[in-house]
Amino acid sequence: MKWLSWRTLDELIKGFLWSIPITITFCDLVGCVAKVEGHSMSPVVNPKAGTSVDFVWVDRLSLLFKGIQRGQVVVLVCPYNKNKKLIKRVVALEGDHIWSRAEHRLTYIPLGHCWVEGDEGDKSTDSNQLGPIPQALIEGRVGFIIWPWKRWGRVPQELQRSSKDRLIPSKVV
Repeated sequence: MKWLSWRTLDELIKGFLWSIPITITFCDLVGCVAKVEGHSMSPVVNPKAGTSVDFVWVDRLSLLFKGIQRGQVVVLVCPYNKNKKLIKRVVALEGDHIWSRAEHRLTYIPLGHCWVEGDEGDKSTDSNQLGPIPQALIEGRVGFIIWPWKRWGRVPQELQRSSKDRLIPSKVV
């Protein structure tokens, strides 16, 4: 058995140390893998909440180049707990009006904000309870389910019919 020389060990350590800032930069600018727990986006993401979890690719680059769009499934920082992340669908953008699900009140989405909802309706804590969310809290778009393998594929980025019926886009108002 041949032992590593000090020079080889030194090169391995330097390579590892260089990889840390590169990996962090990649995750901050390009994207990363995230674990999804909970059922608020079921059945699109994590349909068997409680018995299994989905792992998804969170794309940060598309937000930089294309911005936030209606129908996108996004990861955002929880407005009332900065240590928690939420996964929701963008339903309305700044300038839009939307009828809330439960209270059926018309809400205007102010500049720099958006309206997000879970696909699971009443089982989701979202803008229906929290109001419009600052766009600055959005960290990335959920592009793909990467685990479990049998569910691998793109995450649909379209609004549900029930959301479309409650939305009054800014161009119509």
